[in-house]
Amino acid sequence: MSILRWGSAGLGTVLALTLSVGIAGAAETVTFRISVDTSPTHVRTVWVEEFAERLKARSDGVLDATVYHSGQLFKDVNVAKALRQGSVEMAVPGSWVLGGFERRLDAWNLPMLYGHGPDEYYAVSDGEPGRIIGAALEEKLDVKVLGKWFDLGASHTYFASRKVETYDDMKGAKVRFPGGAGLSARLEYLGATPVLVPWPDVPLAMSRGNFDGLITTNESVKSAKLWESGLKYVFEDYQIFGQYIPMVAGDFWKKLTPDQQQLMTALWDEVATEERVAALAAQQDAGEEAKRQGVVFVTPTPEQRTAVRQRMMERQDETAKAIGIPADFVEIVKAALPPD
Repeated sequence: MSILRWGSAGLGTVLALTLSVGIAGAAETVTFRISVDTSPTHVRTVWVEEFAERLKARSDGVLDATVYHSGQLFKDVNVAKALRQGSVEMAVPGSWVLGGFERRLDAWNLPMLYGHGPDEYYAVSDGEPGRIIGAALEEKLDVKVLGKWFDLGASHTYFASRKVETYDDMKGAKVRFPGGAGLSARLEYLGATPVLVPWPDVPLAMSRGNFDGLITTNESVKSAKLWESGLKYVFEDYQIFGQYIPMVAGDFWKKLTPDQQQLMTALWDEVATEERVAALAAQQDAGEEAKRQGVVFVTPTPEQRTAVRQRMMERQDETAKAIGIPADFVEIVKAALPPD
C-alpha cells in the first residue's frame, strides 16, 4: 500500500520527528515484531502493515517492523501475556480478549451498547472510559497503549444451518463468540449458548457443525470465505462494534529514544484515523460480497434493537456486578453515551 495523505500540520510534525529520529538512530536499526492473528487480506492486517511501512519510511529505515499475521506468533487470546513477558514487541489484539486482564473492558459488552454503531463506541473508547482502560492496561501488562483503537466494525450474528429472522429464533442456538463475560451474558439473555472458539479455528469448526452460529463481522466472513464453510444467514443485529487496542511491550518501549516514541505515537494515530474510514468501507463491501455468494441478510429495525437493549438494561446492574465491573465505571461509560 502506498503512503497516503496527511494534513499539513501533521506533515510538519512528522517530518520534524523523522529528521530527529533519523539523526538520533542513524547508526543502529531497531527491528521488532508485530503480532496479529487475522489473515493477510483482513483490514486490521492491511493497516498494521501500512503503519509498519510508513514507520520505516519516516524513520529513514531506523524503525523496522515485521508484521506476523494469521497467528504465526500468537493468537490474540495469548498475545497480552506474550507482551508482558517480552516474547513479542507489539500487538493489536481485540479489546474483547483482554477482559481477563482488565475486567472493566467487559463494559463494552453491557446492554447499554447493544445495537449501537461507531459514533457511540467512539464516545466511549476515545473518551474518558477509554483513557481509564488504557492506563490500567499499561500498569497491569507493562505495555504502552500507542494511541487510538483500530476499528474492526459492527459484529452481527451469522448462522450456517439455522435461519434466524427474529430474536426468538436465537433461543437454543450454540453461538461462537470472540470472548468477554459481558458478551457471554448477552447471548445467554437472548437464549443462546455461548461457545468460545479462537478465530483461526472457526472455519473448520463451522464446517463440522461444532456451533450453529457465530458473532463476527462482514469483513471477517469475507477474509475467511466462511460461505465455503457453510455460512448461509446473517441476523444483522449489531451485537458489538469491535475495536483493536495497539500495545507495545514495556521493555521494548523503554529502549526507544523519546523521538522514536513520539514518532510511533503520532504516526499510529494518523494511520488509525484512516483505518477507521477504510474499515467502514471494507465492512460495506464485504457485506455486498457475502450477498453475491448467496448469504441471506435479515436486519431487525433500529426500533427493535432499541426495544431489546432497553429490556436487557433492566438487568444491567446485576450483570455488571456478576462479572466484576465496578458500578462507578458503569456510570462513567453511561455518561459518555448520548441519551437512548
